[in-house]
Order: sequence, then structure tokens, then C-alpha cells
Amino acid sequence: MPFPNSRVIPAGWEAHHRPVLATTRTATITFTRLSGTPVFDPVTGSTSQPKTTVYSGLFRIQEQQVTVTDAAAERITTHAYQVSGAAEVDLKIDDVGTVDASNDPTLVGRKLRVTDIQRGSLLFERTFTCTDNLEA
Repeated sequence: MPFPNSRVIPAGWEAHHRPVLATTRTATITFTRLSGTPVFDPVTGSTSQPKTTVYSGLFRIQEQQVTVTDAAAERITTHAYQVSGAAEVDLKIDDVGTVDASNDPTLVGRKLRVTDIQRGSLLFERTFTCTDNLEA
């Protein structure tokens, strides 16, 4: 039984831990979101849609899962990543980030699509699930 008027997690715990976690973010990612009306180019036969940069900053990237499937006799490998940033980062499902810089050079240039936004009652950072299979 807890003591009256006491808390297991003290007030201000989130604010205290945010600067600590900021030091773990060593990759820079620029996230964009589709915006505006799609435009069809009759010469190329392709459609494009304008993109808006919604956030660019420091993140921590950790690969979580690799899935290998076969489709039409072709092997398709998809990587799922946990991507964590500052608590105020406001990304949406299907935003696409390009890794601009990382201590792991194999991540630079990789495109990551947001597939889920993790939520919790202790908000000291915002964590997203992303995939490198942009067609999935």
C-alpha cells in the first residue's frame, strides 16, 4: 500500500529524462509528407505528388525485425525499425523519412515509412515504427 500523497514516479520525471535521451540520438532524418494534388505527366505517363518537409532532426534508429517473403518468384526483404525522436515530433502514418546522417553508414540514404506511432503515459520521447519497404 503506498504512502498517502506519494508517487512511485515523481512529478517532473519525464522532463528530467528528456535531455538524457537526447544524447542517444545520433542519426539525422528528414521526414516528408505528401501534400497537394497529384499531377499527371502525359509525356512520361507518370503521376507525382508534391511533398512537404514536416520534420528534420536527430533520431535514434534500431532495426527490430527482418521479414523475407517470396512474391512472383522474387525474394522481398523488409526491415522494420524503431525510430525515436524528441517528444514533440509530430509525424503521421505514411510520412517518409530519408536518413541524412548516421554513425552506421549503411543507413545513410535509406528511406523509412512510418507504419505506427507508439504512445505511452510517460512521454519522454516519441517512438515510431518504420519500414524500408515503401510499397507495403
